[in-house]
Amino acid sequence: MAIPPDDVTRPEPEAFSALAEEMAGLGVEYLKKIAGIEVSPDPALEITRHGIRKAIELCAPDHVNEVKRTIEQIRTELKNHLVSTN
Repeated sequence: MAIPPDDVTRPEPEAFSALAEEMAGLGVEYLKKIAGIEVSPDPALEITRHGIRKAIELCAPDHVNEVKRTIEQIRTELKNHLVSTN
């Protein structure tokens, strides 16, 4: 699934809400299609929000360093492919 350009630049609260809504919708559809279970979107959204918050908490100690390493890796790859980042 391609991410529309506006989703990349959303403020964090908006991005969180959009991600939670998308994931909850996918979960509801998955359970309906695969298991034949009807799940209300509202509880699914609350469960998804909770799960995302917990994932963020678990990753908090490491995520800044990982983001920095990813940025450096991308810069190196761009440089290796003669792509200017200036």
